[in-house]
Amino acid sequence: MVRATLIRIALCAVGLAAGLAVVAAQAQPNYPTKTVRVIVPYPPGGGNDIIARAVADDLTRRTGQTFFIDNRPGASTIIGSEIAARATPDGYNLFVSSQTTLAIVPNLKRNVPYDPLRDFDAVSMLATQPYMVVVHPSLPVHNIRELIALAKSQPGKLVYGSPSIGTGGHLSAELFKLAAGVDLLHVPYRGGAQGATELLGGHVMLMFATMSSVHAYAVSGQLRAIAVTSAKRSPAVPQGPTIAES
Repeated sequence: MVRATLIRIALCAVGLAAGLAVVAAQAQPNYPTKTVRVIVPYPPGGGNDIIARAVADDLTRRTGQTFFIDNRPGASTIIGSEIAARATPDGYNLFVSSQTTLAIVPNLKRNVPYDPLRDFDAVSMLATQPYMVVVHPSLPVHNIRELIALAKSQPGKLVYGSPSIGTGGHLSAELFKLAAGVDLLHVPYRGGAQGATELLGGHVMLMFATMSSVHAYAVSGQLRAIAVTSAKRSPAVPQGPTIAES
Protein backbone atom coordinates (compact mmCIF):
# COMPACT_ATOMS: atom_id res chain seq x y z
CA MET A 1 0.00 0.00 0.00
CA VAL A 2 2.82 2.40 0.87
CA ARG A 3 5.99 2.61 -1.20
CA ALA A 4 9.06 1.27 0.59
CA THR A 5 10.88 3.92 2.62
CA LEU A 6 14.47 3.55 3.74
CA ILE A 7 16.72 5.90 5.63
CA ARG A 8 20.18 6.14 4.10
CA ILE A 9 23.03 7.28 6.30
CA ALA A 10 26.25 8.44 4.67
CA LEU A 11 29.66 9.66 5.77
CA CYS A 12 30.69 12.83 3.96
CA ALA A 13 33.73 15.05 3.88
CA VAL A 14 33.02 18.77 4.01
CA GLY A 15 33.91 21.89 2.08
CA LEU A 16 34.61 22.76 -1.55
CA ALA A 17 37.96 20.98 -1.53
CA ALA A 18 36.85 18.20 0.77
CA GLY A 19 37.13 15.38 -1.74
CA LEU A 20 40.70 16.26 -2.63
CA ALA A 21 41.59 16.81 1.01
CA VAL A 22 40.36 13.41 2.07
CA VAL A 23 42.00 11.61 -0.85
CA ALA A 24 45.29 13.34 -0.11
CA ALA A 25 44.98 12.59 3.58
CA GLN A 26 44.20 8.94 2.96
CA ALA A 27 47.25 8.68 0.72
CA GLN A 28 49.43 9.56 3.69
CA PRO A 29 50.37 6.40 5.59
CA ASN A 30 50.18 8.21 8.93
CA TYR A 31 46.72 9.72 8.45
CA PRO A 32 45.13 10.72 10.72
CA THR A 33 47.75 12.48 12.82
CA LYS A 34 45.29 14.30 15.07
CA THR A 35 41.73 14.17 16.36
CA VAL A 36 38.97 13.99 13.73
CA ARG A 37 35.64 15.69 14.29
CA VAL A 38 32.51 13.85 13.13
CA ILE A 39 29.58 16.25 12.90
CA VAL A 40 26.13 14.73 13.43
CA PRO A 41 23.16 17.06 12.77
CA TYR A 42 20.98 15.20 15.28
CA PRO A 43 20.90 15.00 19.10
CA PRO A 44 22.39 11.99 20.90
CA GLY A 45 20.45 8.75 20.96
CA GLY A 46 18.78 8.81 17.55
CA GLY A 47 19.37 6.43 14.66
CA ASN A 48 22.02 8.54 12.91
CA ASP A 49 23.84 9.21 16.17
CA ILE A 50 23.92 5.54 17.15
CA ILE A 51 25.44 4.54 13.82
CA ALA A 52 27.86 7.48 13.83
CA ARG A 53 29.16 6.53 17.27
CA ALA A 54 29.67 2.90 16.27
CA VAL A 55 31.66 3.97 13.21
CA ALA A 56 33.65 6.58 15.15
CA ASP A 57 34.56 4.04 17.84
CA ASP A 58 35.74 1.57 15.21
CA LEU A 59 37.84 4.21 13.40
CA THR A 60 39.36 5.28 16.72
CA ARG A 61 40.42 1.69 17.44
CA ARG A 62 41.76 1.16 13.93
CA THR A 63 43.77 4.38 13.64
CA GLY A 64 44.79 5.15 17.20
CA GLN A 65 43.45 8.70 16.79
CA THR A 66 40.22 9.95 18.33
CA PHE A 67 37.17 10.36 16.11
CA PHE A 68 34.79 12.34 18.31
CA ILE A 69 31.09 12.99 17.75
CA ASP A 70 30.00 16.63 17.61
CA ASN A 71 26.19 16.68 17.87
CA ARG A 72 24.69 19.82 16.30
CA PRO A 73 20.92 19.26 16.15
CA GLY A 74 18.11 21.57 15.16
CA ALA A 75 16.06 22.99 12.28
CA SER A 76 15.59 19.66 10.49
CA THR A 77 19.40 19.13 10.36
CA ILE A 78 20.06 22.60 8.89
CA ILE A 79 22.08 23.84 11.88
CA GLY A 80 24.53 20.95 11.86
CA SER A 81 24.66 20.87 8.08
CA GLU A 82 25.62 24.54 7.84
CA ILE A 83 28.34 24.07 10.46
CA ALA A 84 29.67 21.13 8.48
CA ALA A 85 29.55 23.02 5.18
CA ARG A 86 31.64 25.85 6.64
CA ALA A 87 34.16 23.61 8.36
CA THR A 88 37.78 23.51 7.20
CA PRO A 89 38.07 21.03 4.29
CA ASP A 90 41.23 19.36 5.56
CA GLY A 91 40.10 15.76 6.02
CA TYR A 92 39.64 16.27 9.76
CA ASN A 93 36.00 17.35 9.63
CA LEU A 94 33.59 14.61 8.63
CA PHE A 95 29.81 14.76 8.44
CA VAL A 96 27.29 11.97 9.00
CA SER A 97 24.28 12.77 6.88
CA SER A 98 21.06 11.25 5.60
CA GLN A 99 18.46 11.83 2.91
CA THR A 100 16.91 14.49 5.14
CA THR A 101 19.93 16.76 4.70
CA LEU A 102 20.94 15.84 1.18
CA ALA A 103 17.55 15.46 -0.53
CA ILE A 104 14.50 16.38 1.52
CA VAL A 105 15.39 19.72 3.13
CA PRO A 106 16.83 21.35 -0.03
CA ASN A 107 13.60 20.52 -1.85
CA LEU A 108 11.23 21.62 0.92
CA LYS A 109 12.83 24.84 2.10
CA ARG A 110 14.03 27.97 0.36
CA ASN A 111 17.41 29.59 0.98
CA VAL A 112 18.99 26.56 2.63
CA PRO A 113 22.44 27.75 3.81
CA TYR A 114 24.35 24.90 2.18
CA ASP A 115 24.51 23.17 -1.18
CA PRO A 116 24.31 19.38 -0.87
CA LEU A 117 26.27 18.86 -4.10
CA ARG A 118 28.85 21.63 -3.78
CA ASP A 119 29.58 21.57 -0.04
CA PHE A 120 29.84 17.84 0.68
CA ASP A 121 31.76 14.98 -0.93
CA ALA A 122 30.67 11.43 -0.23
CA VAL A 123 33.17 9.20 1.53
CA SER A 124 31.07 6.10 2.19
CA MET A 125 27.54 4.82 2.62
CA LEU A 126 27.33 3.73 6.24
CA ALA A 127 23.93 2.10 6.46
CA THR A 128 20.45 1.74 5.09
CA GLN A 129 17.59 0.83 7.34
CA PRO A 130 13.80 0.87 7.14
CA TYR A 131 11.56 2.86 9.38
CA MET A 132 9.73 0.85 12.00
CA VAL A 133 6.13 1.68 12.79
CA VAL A 134 5.95 1.54 16.58
CA VAL A 135 3.03 2.27 18.87
CA HIS A 136 2.60 2.73 22.59
CA PRO A 137 1.49 -0.57 24.19
CA SER A 138 -1.71 1.05 25.41
CA LEU A 139 -2.88 1.58 21.83
CA PRO A 140 -5.19 -1.33 20.98
CA VAL A 141 -3.61 -2.16 17.61
CA HIS A 142 -1.30 -5.00 16.61
CA ASN A 143 -0.99 -4.46 12.86
CA ILE A 144 -1.42 -1.80 10.18
CA ARG A 145 -5.01 -2.79 9.37
CA GLU A 146 -6.03 -2.26 12.99
CA LEU A 147 -4.16 1.06 13.08
CA ILE A 148 -6.00 2.29 9.99
CA ALA A 149 -9.35 1.19 11.39
CA LEU A 150 -8.72 2.94 14.70
CA ALA A 151 -7.49 6.11 13.00
CA LYS A 152 -10.58 6.22 10.79
CA SER A 153 -12.82 5.84 13.81
CA GLN A 154 -11.07 8.73 15.57
CA PRO A 155 -10.08 11.21 12.83
CA GLY A 156 -7.47 13.74 13.99
CA LYS A 157 -7.20 12.28 17.49
CA LEU A 158 -4.30 9.84 17.18
CA VAL A 159 -1.03 11.69 17.72
CA TYR A 160 2.23 10.65 16.09
CA GLY A 161 5.70 11.99 16.81
CA SER A 162 8.61 12.64 14.48
CA PRO A 163 12.26 13.73 14.79
CA SER A 164 11.36 17.11 13.26
CA ILE A 165 9.40 18.74 10.47
CA GLY A 166 10.60 17.62 7.06
CA THR A 167 12.52 14.57 8.23
CA GLY A 168 12.10 11.13 6.75
CA GLY A 169 10.04 9.99 9.73
CA HIS A 170 7.66 12.91 9.25
CA LEU A 171 7.26 12.44 5.50
CA SER A 172 6.85 8.66 5.86
CA ALA A 173 3.95 9.21 8.23
CA GLU A 174 2.40 11.79 5.91
CA LEU A 175 2.71 9.37 2.98
CA PHE A 176 1.00 6.75 5.08
CA LYS A 177 -1.82 9.17 5.90
CA LEU A 178 -2.40 9.89 2.21
CA ALA A 179 -2.27 6.24 1.16
CA ALA A 180 -4.50 5.01 3.98
CA GLY A 181 -6.89 7.95 3.94
CA VAL A 182 -6.53 8.69 7.65
CA ASP A 183 -6.06 11.86 9.68
CA LEU A 184 -3.28 11.82 12.30
CA LEU A 185 -2.03 14.72 14.42
CA HIS A 186 1.69 15.47 14.07
CA VAL A 187 3.97 16.51 16.94
CA PRO A 188 7.60 17.21 15.91
CA TYR A 189 10.48 16.85 18.36
CA ARG A 190 14.17 17.70 18.50
CA GLY A 191 15.40 14.39 17.18
CA GLY A 192 14.35 10.79 17.15
CA ALA A 193 15.57 10.07 20.68
CA GLN A 194 13.29 12.72 22.18
CA GLY A 195 10.41 11.46 20.06
CA ALA A 196 10.99 7.90 21.25
CA THR A 197 11.11 9.08 24.87
CA GLU A 198 7.78 10.86 24.45
CA LEU A 199 6.32 7.76 22.84
CA LEU A 200 7.53 5.62 25.73
CA GLY A 201 5.81 8.04 28.11
CA GLY A 202 2.54 7.86 26.18
CA HIS A 203 2.58 11.52 25.15
CA VAL A 204 2.28 10.43 21.51
CA MET A 205 0.80 7.15 20.33
CA LEU A 206 2.94 6.14 17.37
CA MET A 207 6.05 6.93 15.32
CA PHE A 208 7.69 6.06 12.06
CA ALA A 209 11.12 5.70 13.66
CA THR A 210 14.53 4.56 12.49
CA MET A 211 14.97 0.93 13.45
CA SER A 212 18.24 1.57 15.28
CA SER A 213 16.56 4.09 17.60
CA VAL A 214 13.61 1.94 18.73
CA HIS A 215 14.56 -1.69 18.08
CA ALA A 216 15.62 -2.32 21.71
CA TYR A 217 12.34 -0.89 23.00
CA ALA A 218 10.36 -3.11 20.64
CA VAL A 219 12.29 -6.22 21.68
CA SER A 220 11.78 -5.45 25.37
CA GLY A 221 8.05 -4.84 24.91
CA GLN A 222 8.20 -1.19 25.96
CA LEU A 223 6.91 -0.34 22.50
CA ARG A 224 4.96 -2.47 20.04
CA ALA A 225 6.36 -2.77 16.52
CA ILE A 226 3.60 -3.38 14.01
CA ALA A 227 5.39 -3.01 10.66
CA VAL A 228 8.50 -1.96 8.76
CA THR A 229 8.49 0.30 5.71
CA SER A 230 10.87 -1.70 3.52
CA ALA A 231 9.71 -3.81 0.59
CA LYS A 232 10.90 -6.98 2.34
CA ARG A 233 11.02 -7.98 5.99
CA SER A 234 14.09 -6.85 7.87
CA PRO A 235 16.58 -9.51 9.02
CA ALA A 236 16.70 -7.63 12.35
CA VAL A 237 12.99 -8.37 12.96
CA PRO A 238 12.10 -11.26 10.63
CA GLN A 239 8.80 -11.74 12.43
CA GLY A 240 7.78 -8.15 11.70
CA PRO A 241 5.59 -7.70 8.61
CA THR A 242 6.04 -4.96 6.04
CA ILE A 243 3.35 -2.35 5.55
CA ALA A 244 2.68 -3.84 2.12
CA GLU A 245 1.84 -7.19 3.70
CA SER A 246 -0.98 -5.50 5.59
